[in-house]
Amino acid sequence: DIHVVTGCIKSWLRNGMPPKNEPLWPYHMYDDLIKASQMKDYTTRMIAFQDLVHALPPKNFTALNFLFEHLFKVSTFSDQNKMTISNLAIIFGPTLLK
Repeated sequence: DIHVVTGCIKSWLRNGMPPKNEPLWPYHMYDDLIKASQMKDYTTRMIAFQDLVHALPPKNFTALNFLFEHLFKVSTFSDQNKMTISNLAIIFGPTLLK
């Protein structure tokens, strides 16, 4: 059941990544993420995001990759489940960044 899987993922993200129980996006990288999101030029912004993602600790990078693959699959059924990329961002954004 996709609802059970998504609920488990959201719960795991809410509790944080061991051993420090930090969010998937670590606290020390939060300011850099915000700066990147405020860049005006699309290409520059995407390069900054890509650089930040590749600078994540390996376990965070792997978890983020699996999560985004899952959320992409969920979004492909948005006609049936109403989970568009925008809706998924509203639901999962706060749990990723705390």
